[in-house]
Amino acid sequence: TVDWLGGYVQGAYSTGPLSAYGMGGLTSMKYSYQDHFTVADEVIKADAIITTQFKGGAMYDIDDNVSLFGNFGIVEKPPIMDNVIYYDGTVASDPANVRFISSEAGVNYSSGIGAVRLSAYSTDWNDRNLAKSVTSGQGSSGDTDVIFLTGVNQNHSGLELEASMQVIDMLRLDAAAGLGTWKFVDDATGNYQEYTETGTEQTTYTYALKDLFVGDMPQTSMALGMTLNHIAGLSVQALFNYYDKNYSD
Repeated sequence: TVDWLGGYVQGAYSTGPLSAYGMGGLTSMKYSYQDHFTVADEVIKADAIITTQFKGGAMYDIDDNVSLFGNFGIVEKPPIMDNVIYYDGTVASDPANVRFISSEAGVNYSSGIGAVRLSAYSTDWNDRNLAKSVTSGQGSSGDTDVIFLTGVNQNHSGLELEASMQVIDMLRLDAAAGLGTWKFVDDATGNYQEYTETGTEQTTYTYALKDLFVGDMPQTSMALGMTLNHIAGLSVQALFNYYDKNYSD
């Protein structure tokens, strides 16, 4: 079971060309586990895990057409239950929270016929926990082992561009592009959990992840769109999407 309790406060401020906001939150999460397949039917409980989050941002209007903005946040996420209470019932002594440290800055431009938004971002994803299945090929059907990775650190940084233009009353053009570099920062430690005839065995290894690209998400993307509104209540749209640097996970 998962017992969750949390709360947050937030606020906003605006004066003249400047507007700002901020929030803070606190969460308590507690895991418990009962193995009904054992004679003892024991209930295993872990201590509560406390996480915090802080976010803030501001925007400044230089004039009626141009504004600058920036955001910053530090967010913690509790580890998954598998990294707190292990398969054999052992409870982790001091499980690390996943921590996100993100920052973004950019500029907005708007005019009577169009708008452009350009931003740069950087996110450090620290102490991430990952579970990966591995097909060992053993047995008649091929057993599947599991690797529980801890202490995975990543950095996601890049540029993003969005633009739109109302060429004429019946024609609108849209474009977007994202150029990112997402990499693993360090190697990680992982427990290789192997299922055998006598039970479960775990072996600790260090996995070479440093400078590898993060997979399962394209790091380069582009989109073009054209929308026609010739008849009231009817629109026709054409879209073109392009993705690159999509690495295996």
